[in-house]
Amino acid sequence: MLAFEPSKLYDWRHSTMEESSVAQLIVRDLSEDLVKALKQRAAKRNRSTEQEHREILQSVLRSPKRRHLADVLAAIPNVGEQSDFGREQSDKRG
Repeated sequence: MLAFEPSKLYDWRHSTMEESSVAQLIVRDLSEDLVKALKQRAAKRNRSTEQEHREILQSVLRSPKRRHLADVLAAIPNVGEQSDFGREQSDKRG
């Protein structure tokens, strides 16, 4: 017969619960067509609907933020004068 000390049992449960603590999210008022689309997307990827929902949230919320075009253009270094980049016409159009 196995005997457990209550304090050790409690410590084990407490540490396990803290280590694997996860939040739950309930989404209400979804249209039937949205739920159907989620189920179809999950089936295509061989996932449960719940797993697909998690994957979508993670991909949107944890993916790198896209930079604005103005920021990208502003980061281009100044590498010469406008005349350095002149194009000579190679045909007879002008």
